Amino acid sequence: MDDLSRREFVKLSALGGFGLVLGIPVDVQARDDRNGISLQPLIHIASDGRITLFAQNPEMGQGVKTALPMMIAEELDVDWSTINIEQSAWDTRLENQFSGGSLSVRLNFTAMRQVGASAREMLLQAAAQRWQVPVSELGTDNGFVVQKANDRKLSYGELAEAAAALPVPPNPALKSASEFALIGQSLKDVDLEKIVTGTQEYSLDVVRPKMLYAVVRRSPYSDGQPASYDDADTLQVEGVENFQLQPFDIQRHQVQAVSEVGRQNRFGRQYLQISNLGNLFTAFGSHALRLAFRERAKSV
Repeated sequence: MDDLSRREFVKLSALGGFGLVLGIPVDVQARDDRNGISLQPLIHIASDGRITLFAQNPEMGQGVKTALPMMIAEELDVDWSTINIEQSAWDTRLENQFSGGSLSVRLNFTAMRQVGASAREMLLQAAAQRWQVPVSELGTDNGFVVQKANDRKLSYGELAEAAAALPVPPNPALKSASEFALIGQSLKDVDLEKIVTGTQEYSLDVVRPKMLYAVVRRSPYSDGQPASYDDADTLQVEGVENFQLQPFDIQRHQVQAVSEVGRQNRFGRQYLQISNLGNLFTAFGSHALRLAFRERAKSV
């Protein structure tokens, strides 16, 4: 992602009365869902003016469900207190749709802003066409396109469908850092109320028919892997289904237990007999490493 301006991040779809829908699918031309092509939106502007922004990366407590929509909202120019924020569903056409390595913001900072800026430019163009005036005479203000000379305005909702028919700007102008109104601000987490009231849904809350639970036994050594395992005793625990040797990376493996009930699975794991192999760091368990680090720290 060295030069985001050269890539086609923004795709557009008009969904009948639903107004403007923008997203950043990869190598897919966005079209009406009624034609059989689905689109994962990141911006949804309904004809009645309701605006929903989607966080494309999974929220795991790091705050990206708030941060990523903030970047879109910054360039789109909407009132943060009036919009709805939702978690995007998984879509293989969206790039960088993962969480890990503290990369969600760094990888998507420019892309999310481009999505918002493109939508804003299209809304401005739609208003210019309706009023028959140059785009240069128009501006935006918290979800409205305004004509500077006489203060007349149109809401984004009023312009959404007309904007959806326009071409997507390939290189939308982005704000300078000095113009930021949202980015850099400490805003309340969009899920804060649900979290503190105990109503937030987490992955552990999700239950599916015939769902099994998996737990993992890893080698105690940083470079270790199981050479063999004996699951005879563990399989006697009620609810434990089976064990599998799973690849962990190119050279290492781990043992995964699968059961009907998570509690039984955890109990069953402790009876699993594993013979571990290790290489360079086998002799250094956590305790030995802590002692070595302490000794080294004395000389620093």
